Amino acid sequence: MAKGDGRIVSFARTVDALFADPNLETDPFGKRDPALQKTETRRYWKDSYARQFKKGDQIQAYDRNSRAGGKRMALLRLTQDPYQESLRGMPGNAWYREGFEYLQQMGAKMNGLTPSEFWEKWRQSDGVVWVICFELIKDCREKVLTDG
Repeated sequence: MAKGDGRIVSFARTVDALFADPNLETDPFGKRDPALQKTETRRYWKDSYARQFKKGDQIQAYDRNSRAGGKRMALLRLTQDPYQESLRGMPGNAWYREGFEYLQQMGAKMNGLTPSEFWEKWRQSDGVVWVICFELIKDCREKVLTDG
């Protein structure tokens, strides 16, 4: 088992963006639009917990909290050490890396809000979060469907 493989992170509101269909949008040359797939998440974690995560660690992505019956959906690899960021200071391109562009295109709702409404409310809030950057290395949804 790879380092960190046992850690679970829930992606309840944004799990669908982990698997954004690369064929939905292409540029004029027929290449995949990388803006559609989620590659970051922001968390209100204690410093001591966040610092346990390191570049190269593998984490399990669940569709909701495992204690609430969540299912493993994917295996992810951290592409850098987590870092802290002010919500008010989030760069505009975090919208894409968080998967909100994909969710907006799909007509998703997050706590009853459109992704753009959720994003604006989030960016206007005070607080500092940990940014976790990752890449999808394994889609585990098939196993979820065959588990009975």
